[in-house]
Amino acid sequence: MSYVLLALAALVGLASLATPFLNQPVARAIVVVARLGVVAGLAMLFFGLANDAMAALSTVAMAAVTVVPGSIHRQSLRGAAFMSAAPLCLAMVGVAWAMSTLNLASAPVEWVYFALQWTAVMAALASSITAASIVDTDHKASGGGPTLSLAIVITALLGGVALIANLRANVAGAPFSLALSSDAGPVYWTVAGSRIGEQVRLLATVPVGWANIVLAALAAVALAGAGASLGSRRPNPRRAAMVWAACGVGIMATLVTIAQTASRAVLPQTQAYQDLARQLYRAKGLPDEIAARAAFVVEGPVAVRWIDLLPEILGLGLAGALCLIAAARFALTPARPAPPALVSAFYARDLSLRAVAFGWSAWFLAMLVHWRGYGTMGIASPGEWISLGILLACSGLLMFGWRPSGNRVESFFGTTASGLIAALFVFGVALSYVFGVSFGQ
Repeated sequence: MSYVLLALAALVGLASLATPFLNQPVARAIVVVARLGVVAGLAMLFFGLANDAMAALSTVAMAAVTVVPGSIHRQSLRGAAFMSAAPLCLAMVGVAWAMSTLNLASAPVEWVYFALQWTAVMAALASSITAASIVDTDHKASGGGPTLSLAIVITALLGGVALIANLRANVAGAPFSLALSSDAGPVYWTVAGSRIGEQVRLLATVPVGWANIVLAALAAVALAGAGASLGSRRPNPRRAAMVWAACGVGIMATLVTIAQTASRAVLPQTQAYQDLARQLYRAKGLPDEIAARAAFVVEGPVAVRWIDLLPEILGLGLAGALCLIAAARFALTPARPAPPALVSAFYARDLSLRAVAFGWSAWFLAMLVHWRGYGTMGIASPGEWISLGILLACSGLLMFGWRPSGNRVESFFGTTASGLIAALFVFGVALSYVFGVSFGQ
C-alpha cells in the first residue's frame, strides 16, 4: 500500500506542475485528490495497513497541495500557486522513495504521529511559500520583474542551508561543513570503548570553504534583481525570466558542486580535534592522558551519506526549482500592463492565514507527540521556545502586514509580509533540524 500512496503523491505533484495548461475544474480535482490522499494515508498508518517511512512521507508530500485554493479563477495566479507547491510535493516524494532503502522499523502509532505533525508543518510551509510566490505576481510596481516576496523566500532557503551546515562542525575554522560517516555510522573523534573517554565525542566534518560566499552572492542576486524591478514602470517579463533563470542555474550548480565535494571527502587533520578534545576533557575534570588516546572511530571507507546531505538537497533543490519555475512563468507572460494587485493580495493573505493556522497546529501536535512519547507536555528546549517565538512573529505579521491603503512604506511592507512569514517558517524548520526535533517540539 505504501507504493500506492507514493504513486498518488507523485501524480499529484506532476499534475500541479501542469496546472497552467489546465482549466479550473481540473485544478479543483487535483486539490480534492490530494486531500483524499492525505486522509487515506493517515488512515492506513493508523490501522497498520502501511507502516514505513514511504507511506508517512508520501502523506506529508500530498499535504503541500491540499492548501492551494482550487477556486482561483485567473489562470496565471492559479498556475503560479500550484507550481509553487509542486516542488515541495515532489521533493517529499523523492525523499520517501530514498528513505525506503533504509529499512526503518517503527510501531504504527509512531508513524501516525510523525505523519500527522509533519503534515501540518508541510501545509504551513506550502501555504506561506505559495503566498510569497503570488502576492505581487500582478503588482504593477514590480514591472514584471522578480517578486520581492519570492526573493525573500529564496534567501531564507539559502540561509537555512547555510545555518545547518555552519553548525555541523565542532572545531573552529570549518564554517560550512559536511558530516562524515563510515560503515559504523557517523565518524567521531573519541576514545572508543572507554566509558570515561566517550564523554567527549566530536563529529568529524569536512569543510566546504567557498559555499558561504557563493550562497550569499546568490541571495544578493535574487534580492537585488527583485529590488531593481520595483522601480521599473514598464513591464519586462523577459528581463525577469533571465534574472530568475540565472539565479536558479547558479543554485543548482552549487548543489552539484557540493555533492561532488562530498563524494571526494577524506578524514580531516587531527590537530584541531586534539586541541578541542583536551579543552573539553579539562573542563570535565578528566585527565589529559585520556585525551591522548582519542582518535577517529572509523570502520570501512569514509563518505558523506546522502541522508546527511538532505538539508542541502532539499533546501538548494527547492530554491533552485522555485527560481526556474518563476523564470518559466515570466517567460510565458506576454508583455502587457499588469492589472491591480488586489486579487493576488487577497489570495496571498488567505494563504498566509492558512500558514499561520497550520503552524500553530504543528506546535500543538508537537506537544501531543512529546506528551505521548515522553510523558510530559514539553521540556522547555531551545527549539521549542524558538518555534513559539516564530509563530508569534508570524501571527503579528499576519495581523499588521496588510493594509487596504496607506503610504509607500505600508504598501511595500504589504507586499513583503507573506515573504517574511515564509522565511520565518523556513528558519523554524532549519533550527528544528539543528536541535534534532520536529518543528515546534
